[in-house]
Amino acid sequence: MSAPPIEYREGTASLEQIRAHLADCSSRHRPPLAPRVDLPEYARKIAGNAATFEAWADGSLVGLVAAYLNDTTAHTGYVTNVSVVSEYLGRGVASRLMEACVARATTAGMRELKLEVGKANTAAIDLYRKLGFGETGDNGDFIAMALPLART
Repeated sequence: MSAPPIEYREGTASLEQIRAHLADCSSRHRPPLAPRVDLPEYARKIAGNAATFEAWADGSLVGLVAAYLNDTTAHTGYVTNVSVVSEYLGRGVASRLMEACVARATTAGMRELKLEVGKANTAAIDLYRKLGFGETGDNGDFIAMALPLART
């Protein structure tokens, strides 16, 4: 049986859908998302303040990139979450969502996109490098990375 087709959207997930998705994906973050953050509060912040780039299949949120693209002073965007449910890993979902995020950050006037990733999350680090992110710092268990964006 083939997997349902993936539909890509922006900004349509509800607070509850974001919370459920984060809870489902928490253990695959390296280190795990919970207990580092309060998931309901984190979901509330994402739903209220972040641009969301979403992958949906059969009515379920299967991939989510969330980024804060509202820094009009430094023109720097911050990716706060990249997650894909296990059944959809390895299908290019994170790449496509990150590409949409980069495109939106560019059109929003951001000059740079930053993120932090767990050092143990080698698959994510490889993805970010493939997208052009470079390492900018070391923060204990995390690596800071940044992508300069073309001005439009």
